[in-house]
Amino acid sequence: MGTSTLQPALVLGDINLIRPLGKVGVPVTLATPDPETSAARSRYCRRVLPFPNPEDLEGTVDALMAVPWPEGAKPALFYQRDYGLRMLSRNRERLGRRYRFLLPPADLVEDLLDKARFLALALRLGLPIPRTQIIRANARAERLVAGWDTFPCVIKPAVHTTRWTSIALPGSVMWAQKAIRVERREDLLRLWPMLEGHDSDLIFQECIDGGEERIVSFHAYVRPGGECVAWFTGRKIRTFPRSMGTSTYVEVTDDPRVRDAGFEIMERLHFHGVLKIDFKEGPHDGRLYLLEINPRFNLWHYPAAAAGVNLPALVYQDLYSLEWPLSTRVRPGMRWLWLDGDFRAFREARRAGEIGVGAWLCSLCARSVYEPFAWDDPMPLAAALWKPMRRKIARWARPQRGGPAPD
Repeated sequence: MGTSTLQPALVLGDINLIRPLGKVGVPVTLATPDPETSAARSRYCRRVLPFPNPEDLEGTVDALMAVPWPEGAKPALFYQRDYGLRMLSRNRERLGRRYRFLLPPADLVEDLLDKARFLALALRLGLPIPRTQIIRANARAERLVAGWDTFPCVIKPAVHTTRWTSIALPGSVMWAQKAIRVERREDLLRLWPMLEGHDSDLIFQECIDGGEERIVSFHAYVRPGGECVAWFTGRKIRTFPRSMGTSTYVEVTDDPRVRDAGFEIMERLHFHGVLKIDFKEGPHDGRLYLLEINPRFNLWHYPAAAAGVNLPALVYQDLYSLEWPLSTRVRPGMRWLWLDGDFRAFREARRAGEIGVGAWLCSLCARSVYEPFAWDDPMPLAAALWKPMRRKIARWARPQRGGPAPD
């Protein structure tokens, strides 16, 4: 592929989006509120732009419009988080004057980002969700909570904010906790005083039994007009925490049952864009329960690119009407491993008696790509290791209170 005249791509994301674009020669600019992030050290990252706090949507839009680009450039804009998707969708007309990007319809974006709106959409379209109830942030909330009788259940905010991750829950890992699992009514009543001041509506949902390894996903890129360019499926292997946590080890698959369920939902939504649909397999009949739909780029696109389906590159190709010899057929079996996170997941599972050292090491022998390490892109790992070491060195070098005065 000729790369000398390729337009730049501005990435609101991390190494899992940078590498799939960089490997096909796209010059990547990373916009981040943390200029010291390890992703900024990637060989594929040509430029790093310090950006506002990601939840400052207006400030982010202003910063995007103020980025200096070469004359005639109209960069591609890629988004990997909910805030990036929300910001871009709500300002698509203004940002469209400076950038090219792919988005689903604006109303559908809002329906999928807000879990209360998503519940209404799922009920209207007859999507296969578990039993779910919205607990509005009002005076009737306590009565509705008292009437909830499905346990175990999970509780999550209708819209994720920093307020959610700052709630001090017993035994929780706040940065990784996507939802809270509640086993019994007594636990809910004990937990409720910590949740009732949350600034968002809350979603109570029936918990489908089984570990996170029963969560499977469908991924696709659909052009406006309905043509599915490429798709693949996946399965989680481990998360941290092991219940309702962040993925640490996942595998790209080619599961026809998940594919069929994904295509059916896409057709009901009349969807176009990039999406990930999460399902959980029921423990008894294997029924697929719909958990959520995310219409944005994500970590799965890195292992999928290594497995033959590079969705970010396919989108970039269409944005500029290029003709690249890109594959659209996945080779199943490729895994993605977050090194630090999976070691934490292993220690937690080992304490619970679920896995031993040998079994964990054997599980790591599959074909894999890694975050942040790559043989052809080693500097992100070096940066990730150096950052905590630098903090420790700074503490050691700091004069101790009460010690001898300097000369």
